[in-house]
Amino acid sequence: MNRKLLLLSAICAFALTACGVRGAASNSEAGKETASSSSSAETDSEGTSAPDKESAASGTGTSSGTDGAAVEVSLASLVELLGKNDSEAVALLGEGTPEYNGDDVLLSRTYTAELLGAQADLSLSVNLYQYGENLVEQCRADLSSGDLETYRAQLAELFGEPTESYDSSYFFQSGTVTIVLADPYGDGPYIEISIPSDQA
Repeated sequence: MNRKLLLLSAICAFALTACGVRGAASNSEAGKETASSSSSAETDSEGTSAPDKESAASGTGTSSGTDGAAVEVSLASLVELLGKNDSEAVALLGEGTPEYNGDDVLLSRTYTAELLGAQADLSLSVNLYQYGENLVEQCRADLSSGDLETYRAQLAELFGEPTESYDSSYFFQSGTVTIVLADPYGDGPYIEISIPSDQA
């Protein structure tokens, strides 16, 4: 009888010990899940993780003005930049994303800009004709939205009617500067501003 009682006591003690270990493990897992979910809640409390917050704060995914935000610029001021020193472009638009060649000569600066009421990928070409002079010699703006005819009307208000037009392309003049508005392939309008190579 004593032997049976002793055996029963040992079985009960073993069962209770096993339950205690399992409960502790269960509580440990619950604690981990709680910590994980609270950490996740902290990360997502504003809907973004830390790297995404920087992206959201900048307003763009690319380097633009000096603070990384899209720069607002008028078409007239871009036309005026042609033939001017790169330092004037930086004063107007900020550093943007510069590109240099192997000799450390500046080739271009790219920006995200607000132009004619639309977001545009803007590129300024430097040292295109007069190598090493750091002059802005060409500008291109790829417009993210809008139709060609709407932009044609806007440019006509600024520069008068096109001097030429063909194949979804319109050519405007402002002094020696040529402004081309085009969408030849129907994949989105762009504006290209340039000066003759002999007047750069």
